[in-house]
Amino acid sequence: MSIYWKRTADVYPDAGYGPNTFMAFDPQVRFPRFHMGTGDKTIGNVHLIQGGPQDGRWHWSMTVSLPGPRYGPPTNGTKPTRGAAGRRVVEVYRHHLSTRPEQYAIWSCNMVRNTKSRVGF
Repeated sequence: MSIYWKRTADVYPDAGYGPNTFMAFDPQVRFPRFHMGTGDKTIGNVHLIQGGPQDGRWHWSMTVSLPGPRYGPPTNGTKPTRGAAGRRVVEVYRHHLSTRPEQYAIWSCNMVRNTKSRVGF
């Protein structure tokens, strides 16, 4: 199975999220030391910016934080399209895993490369 996307409103139906907010999940990763629960782990999100100077752009954020040296590259930003923002979340996530201790680096090298979405990313 690969990284997949869901509308945030489908994950948290009572939270008031709009239709242009999405969460990415990785069904293959388990960080039990940090996430004691079961189920697929959230790795990031994207949402459409509405209003202001960045109106119409997509904000992306990779939300995984693991032990080790501070991760230097940006973990959030904006892209012109939803697809570009989603791809950036996955790129930064994979790179972050590759910079972590051995158990995460080995896992990241063996990740499934298919990141096609169930919501059209």
